[in-house]
Amino acid sequence: MINFDGAHKENAVNRATLLIGMAALLMLGGCLKDGAPNVDDPQNIVVKGKKMDDREYLKEFCTNKKYEATDENCLKVKRAYHDRFMKRRKPINF
Repeated sequence: MINFDGAHKENAVNRATLLIGMAALLMLGGCLKDGAPNVDDPQNIVVKGKKMDDREYLKEFCTNKKYEATDENCLKVKRAYHDRFMKRRKPINF
């Protein structure tokens, strides 16, 4: 049987408290992550006062696989990018 004196017990309690606190912060940090910033108009994207085009937005905020296919703003900007690309494309004549 292991016998701890007062100092060892205090160290064990401090370490356990620190580990529990760190785990709680990591879980809370994961919950606070909102994904890509909100986009009202995909033709006129402004994030934190900075104007961006659709390619810049997609590259900066939507390259993470977690948000790429599920984030509402990433999907909205991707749709606008695709529509813009298809309008520029010339029809193929056979």
